[in-house]
Amino acid sequence: MPGFKSVAWVSDQAESVWSSRFKKINEALTETAVELVAGGLLPSLQITVEGALYFKLMHLAKEYKVSLESHLLGSKDIPGPVYYHVLLGETNSGLCPACRKSSQAMVGEQQKECLWQLSAELSEGKDPLIRETESPSVSGLLWRKMLSHTGPLRPCSLHCSSLSRIDKKIMDGLRMNGYVEEAEWRETIYSWPVEWNAVNGIAELRTPVVKLAYDTDAFTEKRCVRYMGTSYPDEGPFGRNFPYKRRRFLRVSDSKSFKAGLAHGN
Repeated sequence: MPGFKSVAWVSDQAESVWSSRFKKINEALTETAVELVAGGLLPSLQITVEGALYFKLMHLAKEYKVSLESHLLGSKDIPGPVYYHVLLGETNSGLCPACRKSSQAMVGEQQKECLWQLSAELSEGKDPLIRETESPSVSGLLWRKMLSHTGPLRPCSLHCSSLSRIDKKIMDGLRMNGYVEEAEWRETIYSWPVEWNAVNGIAELRTPVVKLAYDTDAFTEKRCVRYMGTSYPDEGPFGRNFPYKRRRFLRVSDSKSFKAGLAHGN
């Protein structure tokens, strides 16, 4: 299936608030990634970026004299959104050997995603094709088609200690470079409930503010990964199905009309 990505915001309000924030976070991550390696705070760093951000990354790497190796994800002969997986710094320095081996295997297998394979670590519900977790370790992988992802293409595990260590460096680097708001936005986004599902080569990412559809690996049965989340955005709608927040209805005795009736009766 040719590469594609469709973006649908849940409302005009959600788009007006969060569209620009996603863009600012990605730009801040691009600059911070290079500066962390250039400043010696990380010997190396892997980051996946989309489209024009790759050329900005190349320009910054050249300016800061940071070595750069890149791999185009997908095929240059097939139209669609373009992503690059980039290694900044020394190839064999600071990278988890198991994560590096796992990522190389993913490239060799021409696999588009690794969410379902990694989610084998998560608990299953009544349906074995639905996996749920309260651990935020999966958030970065869920959002990687929307937010630049810092880390290996396919980690050896969702709970690899190097992932949390690198992410802490990223967050500290963002704040150190003056991107305090961007760091807070990123942290907030990763705390929202999110559902990824895929079937017949099409993946859907359902979030409280935006829904994505894009090409992925082909599954004959629908598979689903859910992060339960710890917060919900003000711009998120109410809904009956995950990941949307259910509307809370007041008891009849708590309603304004009921209380007004009691007051009138007195």
